[in-house]
Amino acid sequence: MILKKVSKLLNNPITMLALILPVYLFTKSFIYLSYMLIGYVTAQVLLEKITIGKVSQFLFVSWLLIIPFGIATILLRDPLFLQWKFSIVYWLFSLILIISYIIKGPIVLKTLFSLGGGKVNDIPLELLKKLTFVFAFGFISIGFINTYFIYFTSFDTWVTFKFIGAPILLVLITALPTFYFFSKAEITEKQ
Repeated sequence: MILKKVSKLLNNPITMLALILPVYLFTKSFIYLSYMLIGYVTAQVLLEKITIGKVSQFLFVSWLLIIPFGIATILLRDPLFLQWKFSIVYWLFSLILIISYIIKGPIVLKTLFSLGGGKVNDIPLELLKKLTFVFAFGFISIGFINTYFIYFTSFDTWVTFKFIGAPILLVLITALPTFYFFSKAEITEKQ
């Protein structure tokens, strides 16, 4: 029971922000930041596996990338590996959304929405199709915006973008279209 609560707490992006960002702000070391990210995401993976019995696809892929990129950052003392991991994760999820859509339809989003409740079968297929492409485009955009911050700003600015700007973009790219499309779907169903 306690492990489930800790797992939920660690999966909250604000907890990650509260635990990891101060490490960088006080040390100004991307090496310590890398250690913290590796440890934090590994703890998330282990707790999800222990408490739920499985690890979410997004977390697992992120973990598989953070280990080699984080270790490369530490060993080679170059933050570029850590910075690129972020773009790669978002591009991979875009690819997963698009490929799964081509093969089976908007199954990934249907699965994600099913976590929110049992009414997922009531969601119109056309809505899921539109959201799949909006999310994929949004993830691709976040990846490219990240590369801009890597090459045209300081590391401090990139850290700020990573922990503050990117989560805000993610909410804008996922929550706003979801609310918009669902409100349109409700209006269409009432007519």
